[in-house]
Amino acid sequence: MSLYAVMAQREEVHGLLKREPLAMEGLLRTLAGLVRAGNARHADFVGLDVPGRLAKWLLRHAGDDVVPGAVVEMRSSQGELAAELGTTRSTLNRALHDFESLGLIALEGSRITVRKPSGLRSYTM
Repeated sequence: MSLYAVMAQREEVHGLLKREPLAMEGLLRTLAGLVRAGNARHADFVGLDVPGRLAKWLLRHAGDDVVPGAVVEMRSSQGELAAELGTTRSTLNRALHDFESLGLIALEGSRITVRKPSGLRSYTM
């Protein structure tokens, strides 16, 4: 899937927002969501260590109602995930293997099986 950036002139955007009030509402809703997501990421970086950020990421990607046996597919490399979590690949790898040795997860290539969701949740508090 490719991502294309669309550039619009400032005057065009202002004109659109004046003509279409619903466009302004949608834009504000999108911007508010981006600010909330940024604030949540910042709070995680400040309040959680790497295992906590990883545990939160695993729980979020395992679905809404995480049960033992839930599978998370890593769709990016460990290096990319490490960058997303604000750490290094080696530190992320260590945290994954620590979780595995504690029986919280099982690692199978790019598949991570959540064995003990409650154990992961304890890292997010």
